[in-house]
Amino acid sequence: MNPYSKKLGAGIGRPLSWVLEGDRRGRCRTPRARLPVQALLIVLILATFAVATAASLTRGQSAPDASSTASASSTGTVYFDGRAKNMNEHMTPGDTSAIKQGQAPNTWTCICFNHNSMSLVADSRYGKAYKNVVGPSDTNPWNGAAPATNGAGQLSRRRDNDLGKWDWYAIAVKVPSSWQHPPWTSLVSLGYETLASDQVALGIKTTASGTYFTMHQNSGLVSKTSTGFYAGAVSYVASVVPVTYDAWQEFVIGVKWATDNTGAVEVYSRTPGSRWQHAFEKRNEPTYAYGTTSYGTIDADLSRTPTVIDKIGLYFGGYSTPRFPTETVYESGLTRSSTLATAKSTLP
Repeated sequence: MNPYSKKLGAGIGRPLSWVLEGDRRGRCRTPRARLPVQALLIVLILATFAVATAASLTRGQSAPDASSTASASSTGTVYFDGRAKNMNEHMTPGDTSAIKQGQAPNTWTCICFNHNSMSLVADSRYGKAYKNVVGPSDTNPWNGAAPATNGAGQLSRRRDNDLGKWDWYAIAVKVPSSWQHPPWTSLVSLGYETLASDQVALGIKTTASGTYFTMHQNSGLVSKTSTGFYAGAVSYVASVVPVTYDAWQEFVIGVKWATDNTGAVEVYSRTPGSRWQHAFEKRNEPTYAYGTTSYGTIDADLSRTPTVIDKIGLYFGGYSTPRFPTETVYESGLTRSSTLATAKSTLP
């Protein structure tokens, strides 16, 4: 039955087209008293539909960052895309004498390794991956203060500090079974200020109960400890998920950037193709460090620190001598997005 042929008041209603256009014999009819009511109902229905449609299109979308040069998705914006699959040229090390770097396209601010510590390899899931091989004498050429007992091969991207905002990062990591358990390891360093250690980082640590991917922080007001380390008000290493050797583990890390207790860290993780699990969170805490160390001074409002650094790769150490094993990890590359859903969408 035509929904517009129902009774309205006295008499039997007719199809709307018949009322407005005339009868089937083409004769125009005099509009009845109920015509304005029917017409008003149609207008109201159409208007309601239009408003609902507009609301559904708007709901869940985030305004793109004006400084973003990356793509927008249905739920947010990818601010930075450093996935290995996008690289078209083999990575070559930085040459500090001539300041030469090899990458195409120009994605990373710094190719921070020597001796070809990082290279591109094919991968069936991610298209390409970064292979990080770091051993004795492998260093970040631009970090002259690092001790010879540490090894490093990293890529970094400088960005605005985003104080008071959320950033959502996505990366996948694979650790070979040849892993030899360094005392400490940093795989992903987020919001690095060059003040004291990593502010928010993903790492690996072996304990009595096994080897784990970890989250560690050094943030808030820093103070010098008896060992000479500048520890932040928040300084910890926490196990997140166990390492399964020779298998990919995917992570989405959300950080609310703050020097006061309005900051937060959220971590989601999964094995490829499985459901995401909420693996870790810390709320109501600073996520940036501030104060004075041997590297300089950072104010709580970051007024003199407009930019910070996000890094991936392999940085490890803690040995008593410069002689230590060569370690290898694989990484899909790093993305930074405006929402959790968008970050997840950058992993297949």
